[in-house]
Amino acid sequence: MKKKPALKVTEEGSGSRPESTFDLENAGDKLEVKLESDDNTWLQVSNGQGENKYYDSLTSDKSPVKLDMSGDDEIYFSIGNAAALTITINGVKLDYPVDPQQHVVQKIRVHVKE
Repeated sequence: MKKKPALKVTEEGSGSRPESTFDLENAGDKLEVKLESDDNTWLQVSNGQGENKYYDSLTSDKSPVKLDMSGDDEIYFSIGNAAALTITINGVKLDYPVDPQQHVVQKIRVHVKE
């Protein structure tokens, strides 16, 4: 029986621009990232090799954006307005470990596990 994907916090960021780390367990073969914004946020999404998959502002008009990151073993998010951004990976919503209302600028690193 196939296990469902799960996001687990491995490190909670701190400071004024916190960087938190997650493991995405039971990722499977396909890796889809959905980004939704209800306001304006600057956003960079790259893989473990530093290749940008998204590098732009994301507005409610452009939302949602879907990225196929299949084959990547890491996803890195640099977020300018975390309070406005919802990140979903393989159907699992990412819950910010640091309150996005308190720290709008955040960095998130996700290690993809089989």
